[in-house]
Amino acid sequence: MSIDTSTSERFTRLWTRHQPDIAQFVAAAVPDANQVDDVLQDVAVAVLRLFDRYDPARSFIAWAIGIAKLEVVMSKRRHARNRTMLLPDALEAVAVACVELAPEVEPRERALRSCLQEVEGPARELLRLRYEETLTPGEMAGRVGKPAGTVRVMLHRIRTSLERCVDRRLAGGT
Repeated sequence: MSIDTSTSERFTRLWTRHQPDIAQFVAAAVPDANQVDDVLQDVAVAVLRLFDRYDPARSFIAWAIGIAKLEVVMSKRRHARNRTMLLPDALEAVAVACVELAPEVEPRERALRSCLQEVEGPARELLRLRYEETLTPGEMAGRVGKPAGTVRVMLHRIRTSLERCVDRRLAGGT
């Protein structure tokens, strides 16, 4: 397959703009973080391979998520032992939701990044352990020297605080 420079630039611009939304769809459909990266790479290759069939009159995100659904299903077949993959109806519902919510994601992400900058101390460490190291509350408990139940409550309070901060920023407050 050979694509000309203008097609390559169009693809690159569209993929770069919508890749975070497509990645969120794949992450929602494929619970294993290691598989998410592999499936997302497969989606990127498939979207590029099929890009000459893309109709610019259609929504790129909807078209690409359609391809992503197929890649998720193929990944599910390849990893048939993993029963945590979504069923086809659930996969379709997640795809529709991702397409519908895509315009809201970027402003929420900006607001969240800004709110995260305000988190300090033990709360920041808990977020790092949970979302960067992907530890469970039980695993985190051993690291921070607190019971797992306490860690869960602390995470819930941090998330609630972040949610309120994001909502304030989106509403125009500080």
